[in-house]
Amino acid sequence: MIANIASPTSIANIKMNNKVCVSFVDVFVQKGFKIKGIARIIEEKDIDFETKVGLIKSCFTDKFPIPQLIEIEVQKIESIKAPSYFMFPNITEQEQIESAMKTYKVKNYKED
Repeated sequence: MIANIASPTSIANIKMNNKVCVSFVDVFVQKGFKIKGIARIIEEKDIDFETKVGLIKSCFTDKFPIPQLIEIEVQKIESIKAPSYFMFPNITEQEQIESAMKTYKVKNYKED
């Protein structure tokens, strides 16, 4: 389930072709997943909208209006890894995180 907060192009694409591929990658670890499936747009007027949008809001926030949901019937899941894992098979996730933090100029901080 994906909340459509501001994705009119995605909605238009799904209306033309409901076969979708969605990728999720942790930019620091450089690993993630590619999900392929069939998408269905759930509108505010649909009978199950309030129940399903409630699930999303309970996990994250209700700060943004959610006019539609994109529900995906998952048909296939594949893992994603950055090429560095294949090019340098001894690299660790910690090394990958440190490299990404340098690349993206992210610094650790401590809250007092």
